[in-house]
Amino acid sequence: MDTRLDAANVHELTVAEELFEMVQGWTLGDCNYWSPELAKKFCSQGLTWLTPYKSAKREKISWPKWLKHKRYRIETVIRQLV
Repeated sequence: MDTRLDAANVHELTVAEELFEMVQGWTLGDCNYWSPELAKKFCSQGLTWLTPYKSAKREKISWPKWLKHKRYRIETVIRQLV
């Protein structure tokens, strides 16, 4: 597992692009990481990029319960750390 700390003025997608370079598998992000271009780039290297749309209304298929639960737990921990 790799971690990185950046200044608050650096956009999440910039950090993600560098952090997940040459990584394969699955990654889960919040709506700030939604980027079809980046998802396509990562898919070509073998990384599945799971992020919700910026607006929940645009979701075509609802997320599985187990995945919603994982996202909720992650977001709860992040809120506690803040």
